[in-house]
Amino acid sequence: MTYSILELATQRPFIPEIDLSQISFPAHGAGNLAEIEEKHFWFTERRKLVLELLKERVQPGSIGVDVGCGTGFTSVWMTEAGYPTIGVDAMPGFSHYQKSGRGFGFLQADLLKWDLKPEFDFLLLLDTLEHIEHDRAFLHHVCGLLKPGGTAILSV
Repeated sequence: MTYSILELATQRPFIPEIDLSQISFPAHGAGNLAEIEEKHFWFTERRKLVLELLKERVQPGSIGVDVGCGTGFTSVWMTEAGYPTIGVDAMPGFSHYQKSGRGFGFLQADLLKWDLKPEFDFLLLLDTLEHIEHDRAFLHHVCGLLKPGGTAILSV
């Protein structure tokens, strides 16, 4: 079955089983990030660069997905900057933003278990691949979320 991340993230009918064994990230990591992500230079400058790249490559209002969104702050920030962005992560670190109603939508999921529907104009993988054991296979798989001609922006 092919899953629509866009539909699941905005309607959240269920959360399938998640296998965290292939991910190397501490359970408390999102909490630590939340304390610094809004103002720390690494994150503020990275968001500015990503937004500049998006403005060069996709139209405002284009819909994206932030895979490995962590706290969800970047997903919310991109949405509020005019690029609606679904946040997806295997860990539930984005729950604060999900509960607040800010952002375009969030989904806790193990994307490797799903056939993915190509429904996004852009894909963000920001400091995510280094936490994935089989990073090359993961990258190939999540690029299946992009529509033909979509833009992927990665940082490691």
